[in-house]
Amino acid sequence: MITFKNVTYKIHNKTILSNINFNIKDGEKVLIMGQSGSGKTTIFNLLLKNIEPTSGEIIVDKINLEQINNFKLNNFRKEKIIMISQVDDLFENKTVIDNLEMFYLENDVISILKKVNLLHLKDRYIYSLSGGERQRIAIIKACLSSCDILLCDEITSALDQYNAKLIIDFILKIFTKNTIIFISHDNQLLNNKIDHFIYLEEHKIKENKIINDITNFKLKDNKKIGKSLIFVALTQGFKKISIPLLIIYILTIICFFISLNFQKIFLFYAKQSYEKYFDYDVLLVKDNKDLIVNNIDSFANIDDILNNSLININNHEHQNIRFSPFNNKNQHKPLVVNQLFMEVENLNNIFSFEIINNQFNEKFDDVEIINENNLFTNACVYYDIKYFSDKNIFSNNNEIYLIDYDFTKMDERFTNNPLFISKQEDKPYLESRAYNDYLTFEMVFDAIKKIVNYFFILLMFFSIIILFLINFSRLLKDAKYIAIYISRGYSDFEILIAYLLTIFIYTFFFILLVFFIKDLLYPILLAFCLQFIATLVSYYYLKNKNLYDLLKEDSYS
Repeated sequence: MITFKNVTYKIHNKTILSNINFNIKDGEKVLIMGQSGSGKTTIFNLLLKNIEPTSGEIIVDKINLEQINNFKLNNFRKEKIIMISQVDDLFENKTVIDNLEMFYLENDVISILKKVNLLHLKDRYIYSLSGGERQRIAIIKACLSSCDILLCDEITSALDQYNAKLIIDFILKIFTKNTIIFISHDNQLLNNKIDHFIYLEEHKIKENKIINDITNFKLKDNKKIGKSLIFVALTQGFKKISIPLLIIYILTIICFFISLNFQKIFLFYAKQSYEKYFDYDVLLVKDNKDLIVNNIDSFANIDDILNNSLININNHEHQNIRFSPFNNKNQHKPLVVNQLFMEVENLNNIFSFEIINNQFNEKFDDVEIINENNLFTNACVYYDIKYFSDKNIFSNNNEIYLIDYDFTKMDERFTNNPLFISKQEDKPYLESRAYNDYLTFEMVFDAIKKIVNYFFILLMFFSIIILFLINFSRLLKDAKYIAIYISRGYSDFEILIAYLLTIFIYTFFFILLVFFIKDLLYPILLAFCLQFIATLVSYYYLKNKNLYDLLKEDSYS
């Protein structure tokens, strides 16, 4: 039983329906007619609760629609009422069977297609069907829902007379026991086929006539079991991962990651750089003679003795050789030269290297050559600290510091390195080419950290905007899907979870990266929250659009 009691509907102070009253019995076949703008389709929207009456009551099966909350409304649309319009809810790029199996079980679909002799259309794409065939498939889709009430809004307006008659007969043949309400401009199609006639004029009922008195009955048996929307999303794959969305998602994570870990990343690359130097684990105490103003003895440079020695290489004298200490933990030769030294001294190989001074005379027949090419690299001979210490050639006032890879724990004198002009003082300082390179990284970091942070904040801001825009376009593109899901009675929760599935999936895969890079956790969670919020906002926007307008969207996923 459907009852409209003193129903009035106004929008923007314009009256669409004025004090409408009528009753429709269970199982009746009803025709509603009237001129355009008389309020026919508004009656359907009120029944579907797409809109609320300004005043009055609408009762369906003893249920006052005003008292139905959103949760009950979903069940009401699933079980009680369904609408077919001239704009069908079929997807152009899917086959007949795919359209029907999206929401209903395969056995039910095959059974009804056989029953109406349309099984031969099951593998045809919707775009290849004629207008009449499309309408029949849309009707079958409605039939599978087994709702008690069927609303038919101008379903034959786009068909010729012959196909229009076929569609009407087709509906009446399938829905013999259901309540059917037709809106049509052509009463000839339904001549002798309806039980109740309502005519609207100037927003009021001009004629309300019972043609036949029929026995009350309802279709309560053989209900079809609909599919969960989550199941539909997983099996039909209606939401494929959007490549642009995924790219922006990754960029957002990268921006968050760099912004939150910029200093750590910078220090990581600084350490990578300093470990490429052969003297990376040695600090040499040196005296900055240019800065000493008092007449005191200067600190002796630990490699002065070697630098002032006579050097014979391959039995030829070489001058101005630069020596530097290295900590021979990896069992290199006592003397190591870099490739740059070989090039500068114009050597192809070294079969003899002799050091001669007034304290000792040492000859090496086996010199190791290494490839070292970094910012502060120059032609250099590295000497094993322990090997030369055992020769007792160093004076007591020389110092050398060996460090164990922790370049953050440095002697305070290291801050007096001449590389930092503002920090120079007249006392000894620590030197190492590896540390000079590291200090350069520090200087660069201090200079650009604010600029870089502002840049990535700006980049994050644009990423967030693009993320929202892509989510909007993603849901707008699927407007027809969403309209169908809502009209089929799926809850907002089900629809949102179905749309968020892809976000959950690729977030899960990104979370796996946290096992390798722990600092990725917060950027991934932040990006996920942004995606989640963007989807909610986009969906809220679509929910405020008219469902009937959404069904007419031209874009299909």
